[in-house]
Amino acid sequence: MKKGYKFYLETKRLILRNFRRDDSTDLYEYLSDRENVKFEPYDILSLKDCKNEARLREKNFSYIACELKESGKMIGNIYFNQTLPYEYMTWELGYIFNPNYHKMGFATEASIKVLEYGFDVLGVRRVIANCDVKNRSSARVMERLQMRLEKCSKEELFFKRDHTGQPIYKDTLQYAILKKEFDEKREAGRY
Repeated sequence: MKKGYKFYLETKRLILRNFRRDDSTDLYEYLSDRENVKFEPYDILSLKDCKNEARLREKNFSYIACELKESGKMIGNIYFNQTLPYEYMTWELGYIFNPNYHKMGFATEASIKVLEYGFDVLGVRRVIANCDVKNRSSARVMERLQMRLEKCSKEELFFKRDHTGQPIYKDTLQYAILKKEFDEKREAGRY
């Protein structure tokens, strides 16, 4: 761990670290974009909201800030959290990045490093990732991570309601990978 950080990993192009309060402006750049958050369980956030969110994430190690090595700009974040029941050693992976940095491989690069950390350091047995069936970009990242599609759930959950107050249910995809599968793929040079 690098001095001054509670969480610190490096990839070729990124520093993965705990959030800091001064990440709020960079966080605002991607959480205030309606198109970028359309599949998220929240609406766009104001700068004030992002200041509070950065402060909260500073203490919540489920959120990992992704910073460009070359500039120090925080361009997105990974979500990595253990699911219940804890004895199953299953963790959930998620990600959201600034749209100015989409389609450059950053989500895949950061996620591979977090998977390595989870499997090799934390002793994670299984990692799952979920997305809206309409979120092809997110599903493609999961596929590049060599995760397998486990299920498609019809009307599994809702984040928003229509004008009459009725839930707008979403169909979701769930991908997963086991530690032994990750190790086999890594040994075969697929990461």
